[in-house]
Amino acid sequence: MQISAEQRDDDGYGSIGDELGKAAYNRVLSNTFLTECIHDDQYTPLPESAIASIYSQYGRLLDSLGRINPARTEREELLSLVHSHRQSLIAIIEAAAEGESAAHSLPCSEYSAALQVRVLHLESMPLAEPILDLGCGKDCTLVKRLLAMHKDAYGLDQYYSDDPRIARGDWLEYAFLPESWGTVISHMAFSNHFRKAVASGSEDISRYRRSYHKILGSLTRGASFIYSPALRDIEAGLPARGFSVAYYSNIADDPTLDTVRVTRLR
Repeated sequence: MQISAEQRDDDGYGSIGDELGKAAYNRVLSNTFLTECIHDDQYTPLPESAIASIYSQYGRLLDSLGRINPARTEREELLSLVHSHRQSLIAIIEAAAEGESAAHSLPCSEYSAALQVRVLHLESMPLAEPILDLGCGKDCTLVKRLLAMHKDAYGLDQYYSDDPRIARGDWLEYAFLPESWGTVISHMAFSNHFRKAVASGSEDISRYRRSYHKILGSLTRGASFIYSPALRDIEAGLPARGFSVAYYSNIADDPTLDTVRVTRLR
């Protein structure tokens, strides 16, 4: 199939030689790799340092490809370049996963906005603004749903995005500004990974505890952190004078899967 010059420009191929075009391709390639990792196992450890290394590695690949003359490059040279790139990515993931248990692989898919609204019981709750969706996913489906409802909504995840409302970052390292959010929501994301850290005895347990309290500290007075699944031991330790905790059942006889609404009282 022939691709015209106009089609190449429309698809971005024509701009890969400039820095902006290369950066855009880098984000696409990095996001694709991150998506594959998380789809294969949602608990793949991807700290900020690993994501930065992945982005840099794809940058080196694009630089190398940009220097290649197709008329003078042997097939073996291209295969060697691809092999080297693949080994570098494997090394990044292995280094990030050092010390982590690899006993189980738990695939992950993004959930529809309708399902998230239902599980989080958002239709029955007032949502103060601005709203942060913590672990919004690459497609940001719930953020888009909230924006369509004329809500001042934002998202945070590890994917690269050109949307100014979507921040890229690691929730264990993100700087949650004090008293800045009206509502923080997280569907099968932050608390799910927190529970996994506890169950596996991960060294990240203390980091999750600190991040949890930073999230609560980022709420304005009267604002709520709404999430599922529940963190019963953590919620039981919250001071009653500072926070109220409400539970919403999702599956009968399994309170660990409840949705939780923690509201800051003062």
